[in-house]
Amino acid sequence: MNWKHDRNTSILWARRILATEGVLILDTETTGLDDKAQIVQIGVIDLTGNVMLDALVKPTCPIPPGASSVHGITDRMVEKANPWPSVYSAVARLLMGAPVVTYNAEYDYRLIVQTGQAHPAAGLPMPMVLRWECAMKAYAAYYGAWDDYHQSYTYQGLGKACRQLGLPVVGAHGAVADCRMTLQVIRKMAETDLETQEEEAESDETEL
Repeated sequence: MNWKHDRNTSILWARRILATEGVLILDTETTGLDDKAQIVQIGVIDLTGNVMLDALVKPTCPIPPGASSVHGITDRMVEKANPWPSVYSAVARLLMGAPVVTYNAEYDYRLIVQTGQAHPAAGLPMPMVLRWECAMKAYAAYYGAWDDYHQSYTYQGLGKACRQLGLPVVGAHGAVADCRMTLQVIRKMAETDLETQEEEAESDETEL
């Protein structure tokens, strides 16, 4: 494990994301974390922070109180919202051919799949995204908290990452708000100076 190298890799990743045309940042709020959970809110912004999509989604199941206590979305709030098949068309058009960044890409990808599966008659394919990029994995390497047991960097929650970077935490667990915080984290990473080989050598000599 070479944290300085991995941190530099994360900084370069953030710079590449900000320099790539057409990148979108996505976030979902859901009924839970399990393999039956569904999306109840989805937000998408571009790299300037403009809101491209902000929609509540009516799931096929009740929203558990525990989930509502996290994101504040209740059954009453989604009672008149569109179901996923209606929201999906806008999502698919927006994401088609785009690089998509989320803070935990594996989770958001899985929830899009699962929410589609909750509407089997609609036969909804996965949106044709160019590629998925995970800001959470990049930030974990940037921050550098190593887990010996798992032999990997420890993931930091989005709000925690913002606080670690001295960034404001505003509207946490709202889809668009989380998109904007993800963008803040990426920008802050990109602003960080790369550690040069000379600095690494000096650090190694100091340790000796």
